[in-house]
Amino acid sequence: NKKGVSPVIATVLLIAIVVVVIAIIFVWSKSFIKESIQKKGMPAEQACSQIQLQKSCSNGILSISNLGNIPVYQFDVRKNLDGRTVLQHSNDEIGIGESIEVFLGSECPGSYRIIPAILGSAENARKVYTCVSQEF
Repeated sequence: NKKGVSPVIATVLLIAIVVVVIAIIFVWSKSFIKESIQKKGMPAEQACSQIQLQKSCSNGILSISNLGNIPVYQFDVRKNLDGRTVLQHSNDEIGIGESIEVFLGSECPGSYRIIPAILGSAENARKVYTCVSQEF
């Protein structure tokens, strides 16, 4: 008199195990897929290529003008000071055709780069995308 698991219960258990394994693989693999951030109906990478900034520095004041057709949401200034790199973040927004001034210090650094960031949308949420390929 040996009793085992009925075929119906065995089938239900196998299906449940397969569903759990598929769910685990889906959650794990989702971290490898980068979500697409959109700006004006195009990928953020393409929108970054339409940014055109003009910069000038005098007496420690950096003047930035947005000549492109994409507004800049925020930006970073990478300054080279005495052989070291310093990153200065700014939450200032530069609209299309607008100009702003940012205080960099007592004098302008020997070299500096501006790294813009734009505000796009992904999955019905607003997300900031840093245009690392577009430095000015």
